[in-house]
Amino acid sequence: MTSSPGHNILKFISDYIDVKGFSPTLTEIKEGIGYKSRGTTYRYVCQLVDKGLLVNRKNEKRGLRLARPADFQPLMGQIVAGSPLEAIPEPDQINFLDKFKIPGLYWLKVSEECGDSMIEVNINPGDYVGIKPAQQAKNSDIVVALIDQHEATLKTFYQCKSYIELRPENRNYKPQRYAHDRVEIQGIHKITVSFR
Repeated sequence: MTSSPGHNILKFISDYIDVKGFSPTLTEIKEGIGYKSRGTTYRYVCQLVDKGLLVNRKNEKRGLRLARPADFQPLMGQIVAGSPLEAIPEPDQINFLDKFKIPGLYWLKVSEECGDSMIEVNINPGDYVGIKPAQQAKNSDIVVALIDQHEATLKTFYQCKSYIELRPENRNYKPQRYAHDRVEIQGIHKITVSFR
């Protein structure tokens, strides 16, 4: 799966700040990612600012910075991207606000202990995933699936005639197959944000 322009820009800015200690300019983002147009780069950056994923301090030349995890609300808890685990978040992992930074999405943090089954689609342990609430999905959607009413996992969804397959995106893991009545779709993955 190809990374989105937004994901590429966020990762570039994060890596740049890690190395240089300050944020890149628009021109440096354009050249670093390989975009031909400064205007296209600016448009993608503005979209990220509008979504609350970037903060732009306009009075500074290097005013771009990543929004921090606390800006992503509501943060509903953690999700595993490995074998399904009991979906009971710790109380201090939940933080509700009245407004979403990205309307219609809620946020989950991918477990750092058991969250490596989606690494081949750039979803890594410690990342934050924006989820659109949904009860149905189409084949190849990445979903939050609730198994047997109490175990949740993040996987790629495939509906077959006699079962549902939840497929990891890590060749070290095998697909998981369940009867239709054992799986409840709770949302569809829309965006990943990393602060590594």
